[in-house]
Amino acid sequence: MLGTGSLADAQSADSADPAGGGDGEPGDTGDAAGGGDEGPAPAIALRSGDWVAAGAGTEDDPCGWNDLIADNAGIDVLSLLPTDFVVEAEEGRFEIEAQDYGAAGFIECEIDSADRFTCEAQSVSPEAYDLGFYGWTYRIDFRGTVVDEDTLQGEAIVAFPTVDRGTEDVLRSVGIDVADCTQAYSLVLELGG
Repeated sequence: MLGTGSLADAQSADSADPAGGGDGEPGDTGDAAGGGDEGPAPAIALRSGDWVAAGAGTEDDPCGWNDLIADNAGIDVLSLLPTDFVVEAEEGRFEIEAQDYGAAGFIECEIDSADRFTCEAQSVSPEAYDLGFYGWTYRIDFRGTVVDEDTLQGEAIVAFPTVDRGTEDVLRSVGIDVADCTQAYSLVLELGG
């Protein structure tokens, strides 16, 4: 038989527990420092290894650069995205590094209790491509969902914190501010390939 106390009794007992740090909400087990909002550990743990991009698409391109590059250089921008990654995973977090892409190294990512992940920002200098004086630096924010232990579905938000002076001047002359040209790409990454 279940206990005979009421919900009000349980709430009162919870809020009166100084060691629990709860704020009176049922099931609140916060600590004395008030940091009990993290919730349970993630349900899915990724596997470490070599990962590949299994799919990519453009979600947002407010300045139309993808079409401009395709029309003028004959290059599909999606073909410039990294395709190979190394993932080092442990419970609740992982590190990921794009291979052969000018990445500055591994970035750290945290997985929350709803299996969503958020990674620290990554700076990339496109040195792997012979772009001459086009010395743009990319800032990439990657976040999304852990689908299963072998699959990430994410979004890469790409901003351009530094652009070579010549290109910046040309863009400004036609009314384009690089700060307004942040792009978003969807990515599906899978273990192996």
